Amino acid sequence: MVLRSFLCCLLLPVLVHGQSSTSAADPNALKAPFHPYCDTRLLKSTRYNTIAFTDFDAGIQCAQKMKRPMVLFFTGINCVNSRKMEQTVLVHPVVKKTLEENYVLIELYCDDKQLLKTSKGYLPKGYAPDATVGQYNIDIETRRYGANFEPYFVICGRSGKKVATQQYTTDTREFLAALKKGLGK
Repeated sequence: MVLRSFLCCLLLPVLVHGQSSTSAADPNALKAPFHPYCDTRLLKSTRYNTIAFTDFDAGIQCAQKMKRPMVLFFTGINCVNSRKMEQTVLVHPVVKKTLEENYVLIELYCDDKQLLKTSKGYLPKGYAPDATVGQYNIDIETRRYGANFEPYFVICGRSGKKVATQQYTTDTREFLAALKKGLGK
């Protein structure tokens, strides 16, 4: 039974989209448009074969320099619904293309146990020395956007202001409609 569940997780994207979500996209090619605007070493490969910032401040700075809208993806390392969205919605070719060509994607793990000071190289004002990256990301989600659950997407327009939000869904059309709002469509 466990093997069947494991295989189902691996094969579902192949059956749905005709390709595996684990097939490798070239991270260097995906990073190229960002190169003149930000430190591409801060871009990380995602589980759904695109790239994202995992540092809120670095992602915002890059989006401002590129004059691009942003998608903030509040997620969790062990969030089952986030994995389901990655396997169904975020691997969809139109969603991936829209994200890669039009947005700066920022993945914020709310259960990341890495020390904030170690991750950022400094400790933001108001945080204890033992504060974690996850605590910082939860503060962003709750204080700025009034939510406290994952997965939660905040779509910000070019001005940086929230224009749409999206909670858990496996409906690609619903997710694309939210993304279009960030592009002013």
